[in-house]
Amino acid sequence: MNKMFWKYGLLAASMFALSACSEDSSSNAEESTSSSSAAQIEMSSASEVSPLVMDKLGADVMSDGQGGEMVQLKGTISLDYGFRVEGREDDEIFFNIDSLRFIAGHVDNGTVYESPLQVPMTINFPTDRIALGTSTAKIQLAPLEGCGDFRIYVWAYASASEEGGLDVSKVPVYSSIDSVDFVKACPKEEVSSSSVEAVCTEVAATEATLSNMLGTDQYAINLVTGLAENPHLTLEIVDNMAYFQAAPGVEIWEEETQDFGLLPEGQVCVENFKTAFGSQTNRLELMGNMWLYIKTPEGNFPMMLGKVRYQDEKTGSVTITYYK
Repeated sequence: MNKMFWKYGLLAASMFALSACSEDSSSNAEESTSSSSAAQIEMSSASEVSPLVMDKLGADVMSDGQGGEMVQLKGTISLDYGFRVEGREDDEIFFNIDSLRFIAGHVDNGTVYESPLQVPMTINFPTDRIALGTSTAKIQLAPLEGCGDFRIYVWAYASASEEGGLDVSKVPVYSSIDSVDFVKACPKEEVSSSSVEAVCTEVAATEATLSNMLGTDQYAINLVTGLAENPHLTLEIVDNMAYFQAAPGVEIWEEETQDFGLLPEGQVCVENFKTAFGSQTNRLELMGNMWLYIKTPEGNFPMMLGKVRYQDEKTGSVTITYYK
């Protein structure tokens, strides 16, 4: 049969030695491998006429559920029962599909370079019809180097059946070829945190003193205006203890990133401050040099407390430095 194959010049692929005479040759041959210097696929045409019919060949790409992709071939390969062999038009010769080959290539600027491909098949040759969707398993795309456009060439071969009593020894082996294209997704480039410019919403320090020692002292503060009207925080002194009482809608948090008693140097960004987990309250006992983070409807204000002073059990003062 190989001799007949070459005699009729039905197929010659300079990159591949392909024979199509048995089930073994179809299912056990190893596919081409690929490397960074993959060879260009050069293929001659198949038979000018053929009893093989390839219909609606295609490829569906889908997730493999593990972060990769796989592809499922679809379409059918069947026989044209009205096909007649040239010179034997009066003979009703039956054909079998007796071999199938797949060759994959990476398409780069119109040129196709060979790539490794394993297409698991469950086909009992010879046969008269192949449904690729059920006769081939899903193909893992991980072995295919690179990404982007790929092409799978589908080669099918048919030979005359010896049934019927006709002498078919000189009937050529016919071949047909079709191809399907698909796209393998390229991995998304991860941007390292070091390559991303840090965001800084710069804030400036404001100092204030809250006191109830004198009737003219300011003991409540609106952190936006710095005035006592519509205060966010009110200083209370009870039994020689100082407290901040928050207005409705205001939350007092402890701040966890700054050093106790030290103000940051240089440029200060609001992104550098962070609330301590689970430390929210609306009334807090004050201790000098501690850091707070005040959340208000008008914005958030990091704050460090200065020295807390007491005049008596119910009067005292505290200095604050906050950022806005």
